[in-house]
Amino acid sequence: MLDRSHFGFENDNNLKGTIEGEIPTLKVGLIKQSDFINFKLSGKFSVLNDQGIPILKGVTAQVKWLLKIENRQKAKYEYSILLNKYFDKRLAEEQEYQLIEKGIGVKIKSMGIKFYLKNNIVSDNTEYWLVVDKLASEQEANEFAKEMFANFSYSIIKEKLNEPHALLELYDHELEKLSQAENCIRVVPESPESVTYIYGLKVNSPILNNSKDYAAICGPIEFRCLDNGKIAAICEMTIEDYVKNVVAFQMHSDLPTQMIKAHAITVRSKMISNLGIKHFDDPFDLCSENDCQSFLPVFQIPKIISDSVENTSGLVMIHEKQILDSNYSAICGGHTESVKYISSETICETYPPIFDSIDKEIFKEYNDLSQSDNIKKWIDEKPRTCCNLDHQTHNYMPNSFVNNFRWRLTYDREDLEKIISEKSGTDIGTLYEIIPVSRSVSGRLQEIEILASNTNLVIVNELEMCEILSIDKLPSSCFLIETQLDENGFPMSFTFRGAGYGHGVGMCLTGGITMAQNDYDYTEILQHYFRNMQLKKIYEV
Repeated sequence: MLDRSHFGFENDNNLKGTIEGEIPTLKVGLIKQSDFINFKLSGKFSVLNDQGIPILKGVTAQVKWLLKIENRQKAKYEYSILLNKYFDKRLAEEQEYQLIEKGIGVKIKSMGIKFYLKNNIVSDNTEYWLVVDKLASEQEANEFAKEMFANFSYSIIKEKLNEPHALLELYDHELEKLSQAENCIRVVPESPESVTYIYGLKVNSPILNNSKDYAAICGPIEFRCLDNGKIAAICEMTIEDYVKNVVAFQMHSDLPTQMIKAHAITVRSKMISNLGIKHFDDPFDLCSENDCQSFLPVFQIPKIISDSVENTSGLVMIHEKQILDSNYSAICGGHTESVKYISSETICETYPPIFDSIDKEIFKEYNDLSQSDNIKKWIDEKPRTCCNLDHQTHNYMPNSFVNNFRWRLTYDREDLEKIISEKSGTDIGTLYEIIPVSRSVSGRLQEIEILASNTNLVIVNELEMCEILSIDKLPSSCFLIETQLDENGFPMSFTFRGAGYGHGVGMCLTGGITMAQNDYDYTEILQHYFRNMQLKKIYEV
């Protein structure tokens, strides 16, 4: 067990509810974009308000209850321009002085946490954010940034001026009102075997297509109003329990043990690197969606996954004293992507994009995948990579892995016009052409232009690009666009032929699995995808 008397976090943006000297408990937001939540209690519980005062005691009813939100007041914000992020405070201060000398109001915002064990810092992910001004609206912030900071890769951040406020009402299965409380209702089990079932929480695993619509949770649950007036259910779990739950939600228990261990270390590294940064202004430390790592609590974690997590407990990936924000995707398509592709605010590229093969000789003929001729050849020829399952055994591989090394999707022009118009919120009229403007190192599109009779749309966001061109979404942004024309040269249909499933950044899970099937251990798998990293055990369990 962790030493409960010498384990904690410390920083200006500390984990909520943790005290130095105690084992930290993460608060994880299970977000439901709704005005109500259905849940069921199994066992004995107390229901408390946000002051910890019981409003119901000794609850044992095993029926569905309804939690509704009323009289909500959403949070209000002010907006700042984030110019840059630094690990070194001195570099942030140098830039701060230069801007102040030019008469620009700027300050340094400290983010992240210091992770203590037995009075020693075992991890410090502190970042220093250089931010400018506080503006009343996002539009005002964007206009000011465009005028003053064109040379920076800036982004707009928002900070709360006030917390949201709402009345939470609790009803039984017959819709008889049981109780109510302001801002928070906390459900606390009174026995170890008690379980809370929360329904309607739609979270899709990006890896196994493991979709669930409920969560079974052992431990306290908080229901809170989010800043947008919707409800979040917040559960509590230790760091290692969080890793077990994410891995169990995303990995099949019949996959190779070495890959499960590699994934556990990747999940743990990503989680610790983001604490105090991703949700610094929320009532929870991490969320259960892709913003952090997608999962829902797993009631019974398979032994092979539990053992793999425990055997690697405390192990993280380090680069120059910083824990890696270690990304992963289902299948890279043969070449991983730069982390800056999904996060332009990344301080430094700690792991470079790679050709996903142990034998690098086969890639010499493809060269630069950002060029149109090379990417066409790359997609057409299906090179022998780690994630090309045509050349690998693939027991227990999900369909998202098997079918998406190379993929194809065709839409009639009229159907695609409707999809683009609906998803963009703009009636584009007649669709003429979709132009690839630029590609990244893995061949993924960085920008496209959609030419139509009513408007032209420029798309520069990877997720938006995949969403707007499909009734669901395209598997990845690495694709060719082929237009079928009639005898008059007018478009009849559009075909997308692509590679990979997901953003492709970091570890390719399909490639990692096939490496494990070919007797590579978890250290070799991680070193293949995260070059220049070292493994470090930062705590013992």
